[in-house]
Amino acid sequence: MPTPTRIEKLVLNGFRGATCPVEVTFDTSRPTVLIFGENGTGKSTVVDALDFVCNQEYGSLTDKSSVTPKAHLPALGCKAKDVSVSLSYGGQVWTGRMATAGPDVSGPNGRPTARVLRRSQLLRVVNEQPKKRYEALQS
Repeated sequence: MPTPTRIEKLVLNGFRGATCPVEVTFDTSRPTVLIFGENGTGKSTVVDALDFVCNQEYGSLTDKSSVTPKAHLPALGCKAKDVSVSLSYGGQVWTGRMATAGPDVSGPNGRPTARVLRRSQLLRVVNEQPKKRYEALQS
């Protein structure tokens, strides 16, 4: 059976809480990645960066009705034109930048997709009746 492709590296510039360039290198020999830490340490920023490149979405900012995602995506002291996120996956690199219409990603065809489960979605699954949990996970 072939080894599954894994995310190798994520590089953030001017993205959310990354006020200086940040490089996150993943251990591709591990089957699971666990991101944990205290509040305010950047967990959501990392997941939002994956959502930005893989799905061309604003991540958790989309769920907040009190903010404009495009205006709140740049890190403190940065402008929208400074925002970039690069994802290395399977030996290839995709880079997401802010464009007028939203996230714009360049790179080879076959950009990876990411399924991001937010707390509210996980709670919905946990709180469902056992026979309904599978249906809740399908979407």
